[in-house]
Amino acid sequence: MTGPCTQQEPHHGGLTEFGSLVVRWCADRTRKQADLAAAAGLSPSYLSKLIRGRREVTDPVITALEQIMHTGGALADAAARSNDDVPARPLQMRRRSAPAQLPATVATLHGRDHELASLASWGPAPGLRLIIDGPLGTGKTTLAVYHARRLTPAYRAGTLFADLRGHHPHGPADPGDVLAELLNSLGLPVPKSFSDRVQAWRSATWSTRLLLVLDDARSTEQITPLLPAGQGCAVLITSRYRLSTLLVGTGTQTLTLTPLRRTHSLALLTTRLGTTRINAEPDIANHIASLCGDLPQALALAAERLSTHPDVPLEKLLSEYEDRWELTEITDQASGSMRIALDAFYNTLPPDHQRAWRLIGGIGRRTTTEQLTALTGWAPCHTRSVLEGLILAHLITRHNNLYEMNNLLASWGAHTLAHDRHLDDHHTLGSTKP
Repeated sequence: MTGPCTQQEPHHGGLTEFGSLVVRWCADRTRKQADLAAAAGLSPSYLSKLIRGRREVTDPVITALEQIMHTGGALADAAARSNDDVPARPLQMRRRSAPAQLPATVATLHGRDHELASLASWGPAPGLRLIIDGPLGTGKTTLAVYHARRLTPAYRAGTLFADLRGHHPHGPADPGDVLAELLNSLGLPVPKSFSDRVQAWRSATWSTRLLLVLDDARSTEQITPLLPAGQGCAVLITSRYRLSTLLVGTGTQTLTLTPLRRTHSLALLTTRLGTTRINAEPDIANHIASLCGDLPQALALAAERLSTHPDVPLEKLLSEYEDRWELTEITDQASGSMRIALDAFYNTLPPDHQRAWRLIGGIGRRTTTEQLTALTGWAPCHTRSVLEGLILAHLITRHNNLYEMNNLLASWGAHTLAHDRHLDDHHTLGSTKP
């Protein structure tokens, strides 16, 4: 900002130096003070009180207004001098304590020692950006929160947690709404427009040490506006997708989680169900781990269900369940049901990706490009594109020319294929059962 608006002016008409600067700025641009207040996330009456020295001008207000006015620091200097004339009163904004929003997590992680060592080697570091990706049910959120708690002491401005709801039935969280929550958590005004919120967030994080956890991201586009601007901030992101474009040229580290090794799956079951019970039926315990695809979330749900009948043999309990979905379902919420979680994930995929998932499950969880092309009638290049999409979604892995799906995920594909009466795939595979 240049010209008379940046010069120190005497108080006149009941205005402070800060107020005179704001009034002159609005007059020079024929802009109403009410419009300036709205853009900065303030009420017109509150801005009026600031202009007349009836309230102290706080740092969050200066940050929000500076993003709009671009005074090059003149606004902050004027506010500092004007605040000297504001009498101390109870109405002044109180200093907020640093936010601490990390959710509760487990005390012990099974089978993730290698991953924890990798995470420890990366941080805390200047401008740390870390993505933890992997298939549904591998414990990405649990690991991210566990590691974030270890990093917390290095970030004095606090820790923020945002659920991006990447696979929510009603769609992912809107970045503008998430920005509003983040700004509000820091005690900052929330501008009305998306672009002003982005600028306010970047200004707020430019010179602070803040730890941000963005959970269940759907895409790079959803994340980019939420990234802090300062090198003193760290960001931990979890996603079921490989967010490749975010990694290019940004120095972002990535850690991909896979299902547990069988020994670690059995250790988790032993912790939840007891050594005596597991040792009494080792083959059944191994079968349970297989049914769960060695996925920590599925194993934890199965163990919780089995633990409600401590005096009943595991083999007897398994014989009473109709399928693995009953084994891994303890509530009617997505967080307590693999069936609901997988269904929600399935519904976020493009139709051809859904069809490929069903078919791979129906033919025994393994396929080749040639086999899937023959089943679908797609052009080979389109088949390869779909398979690459399934890899990016962590639904399959590739070993040379063979594409393979996790046992539990493949079972869901077969389950969906066999029970959806509206799909033409039944004519291709007959009466395939899960």
